[in-house]
Amino acid sequence: MDGYSISFDDKVVVKKNREVICSGTLVEKQPLEMNQTYLWHLRLGHINLSRIQRLIADGPLGSLVVENFPTCKSCLEGKMTKRPFKAKGYIAKDVLELVHSDLYVPITIQARGGFECFIYFIDDYSRYGYIYLMRHKSECFDKFKEYKADVEKRHGKIIKTLRSDCGGDYLLGEFKSYLSEAGIQSQLSAPSTPQQNSVTERRNMIFMEMVRSMMSYSELPNSFWGYALEMAVYILNLSNTCAEADTDKLESRTEVRLFVGYPKGTKEEDYVMNHKPMSKIVLEEIREDTSTLVPTVWELVEPSNGIKVIGCKWVYKRKRGADGKVETFKITFLNRSLEENIHMNQPEGVIAKGKDHLVCKLNRSIYRLKQASRSWNIQFNEVIQSYRFIQCPDKSCVYKNSDGNVMVFLILYVDNILLIGNNVKVLSDVRVWLPKQFDMEDLGECEHILGIKEIRDRKKRMLCLSQASYFDTILARFSMHNSKKGFLPFRHGVPLSKEMCPKTSKEIEDMEAVPYASAVGSLMYAMLCTRSDICFAVGMVSKYQSNPG
Repeated sequence: MDGYSISFDDKVVVKKNREVICSGTLVEKQPLEMNQTYLWHLRLGHINLSRIQRLIADGPLGSLVVENFPTCKSCLEGKMTKRPFKAKGYIAKDVLELVHSDLYVPITIQARGGFECFIYFIDDYSRYGYIYLMRHKSECFDKFKEYKADVEKRHGKIIKTLRSDCGGDYLLGEFKSYLSEAGIQSQLSAPSTPQQNSVTERRNMIFMEMVRSMMSYSELPNSFWGYALEMAVYILNLSNTCAEADTDKLESRTEVRLFVGYPKGTKEEDYVMNHKPMSKIVLEEIREDTSTLVPTVWELVEPSNGIKVIGCKWVYKRKRGADGKVETFKITFLNRSLEENIHMNQPEGVIAKGKDHLVCKLNRSIYRLKQASRSWNIQFNEVIQSYRFIQCPDKSCVYKNSDGNVMVFLILYVDNILLIGNNVKVLSDVRVWLPKQFDMEDLGECEHILGIKEIRDRKKRMLCLSQASYFDTILARFSMHNSKKGFLPFRHGVPLSKEMCPKTSKEIEDMEAVPYASAVGSLMYAMLCTRSDICFAVGMVSKYQSNPG
């Protein structure tokens, strides 16, 4: 075929177009004889002898006589398996007697911070583990020294044996020399035999299963795997492990111990607080703040019959910085003089020595006095109008001072003042004049007021208002700071109806502990100030405040 020819005379000759390609000597002229059972063993994909016997019994192989055939070398090469390992290995008898370690190879996606791999150390006796994220696996030697210094100082014991695989990073010259100098025995598992280092191999598998599950549930970017891994280790360290010392079947499974508290470094909370903790005010700060105010606000007089003496308490006002966080607390006083005779008990912390029987006759209105707000507003209105400010008829808290094209607006909220104008010199004059009329402090350029942050870009001539810090506060207040972000104010496909409201007394009682109305009110404030886009969503959830579900 195609010019080829083969002849079997005294020797085998292969020709192409009458040209000899190759030739061979004929050794013996006899047919090839082979064990029929072995032949069917080869034909049937190297099945075992018992299967061949079953095929003969069932009929497919007919009257084949079973013969023993020699050991099949191909079967040995293709079917060889490792013998099973012992179900239970050696368990250390003391802390740091045996430490397991494993290096997890670089992960394709970098974690936050540029980490690509991690190394894990676990004590065989306590099963307590430490994990270290690394940017490169060459850092494992430094991480081991860090781990060694930590655990040996913490427990007052030394590491005796370090068990790891045959990874090249454990075989580095400096690593081996360090272990030898420290008297630490290095136990290396056989190549391709992770069963000999099963403790860390098993933990690594558990870690990655937990990480994948947490990442899937949270729907966070994969770069957050480092945080999820550290959380997985923390959880496993607080969980019970099954690898404990051998116990007899009739031995007691419990031991009597005295509870003396939780270990340091852990936090246990089994209660929920729905109120903010009270702030502690140092007494010296009270005296410092009141040293100049007390003589003008009240005077000590003898109590007389028929005069009602009211109580008092310290009320502090939060002064917030540019980020909306509280920087200082200041005592809240108002400035208006009183026309009525009002007597008050001496405030706690500033009671005059030897005069504790005297009472305070108020000269000025103070916070939460019935007359305080009106007295302050009347006085402020009189003073501010003397500087040619005119009160807005629609908004009584807004005052305007205009002279041609020059305009200044003054906005009053209780005792907070915001100045806006188009002339720097006129604004400066008003800022100098106001402190002369009232006991007040100039906080400079406005950056944060009433929970709203002001963002100004003079180059783009842009003024923006933001309530990001306010939203962070209310999210933390209602334990929603870890919630998922959305692109729309109201999620499509989430119908709300009265059918979802509680019906049984038990359901109603459970919902009373949920601050539903408070959450709606917090959103409503943001809606009125800067987030008009959530108006529909707030309106929808507001319909069910009487009986939320």
